[in-house]
Amino acid sequence: MNDPKKTIRAYLSRLPGAGLLFSRRRRQLLAGAALAAGGIGSWGPSRADGYTLESVVTELCDRMVPALGEHPGAVALGVHRSLIDDLERRWRPADQRTLVDIMRRARFLELPVADRDAALLRMLDDPEQPALTRVLASILHVTVRLYLGDAGSWAALGYRKPQPLGYPDYARCAGAANTGQAS
Repeated sequence: MNDPKKTIRAYLSRLPGAGLLFSRRRRQLLAGAALAAGGIGSWGPSRADGYTLESVVTELCDRMVPALGEHPGAVALGVHRSLIDDLERRWRPADQRTLVDIMRRARFLELPVADRDAALLRMLDDPEQPALTRVLASILHVTVRLYLGDAGSWAALGYRKPQPLGYPDYARCAGAANTGQAS
């Protein structure tokens, strides 16, 4: 039995200019045009369902490094803004949309907080979706790195003044001045 796709492709390949029809460059141009046409008005900061890169990354940061008592979480220190800037600079728009779509399908933002934590833990350890696991692990790594690099988080870690002999005075660094932690 003949495959209809192969039959159509074989027929079209005999036509004049068929090399242009199936060329890699042509497919890339068509994909770019489709992305531009489909992206106009459908992707941006105001989505009707609330799922944007900013809302998803903000909630991921809040769940990964939440506030603890008097100590600020990642969102309170603005880690999510730095992470969003980093993702927008390094990720392709299609990858950004994929992350947002995955969270939309999981209804992540609509879950209660305890269920969000459970869903995030499942996604971080899902053997059936290794790519998603790597992406979320990368986001977790960057979130923790940015959080620990902010002087506002140091009180939660137990950094106290004076520092032991030979160590820098963390309370007087530029980051502490911005968060009001300098003494």
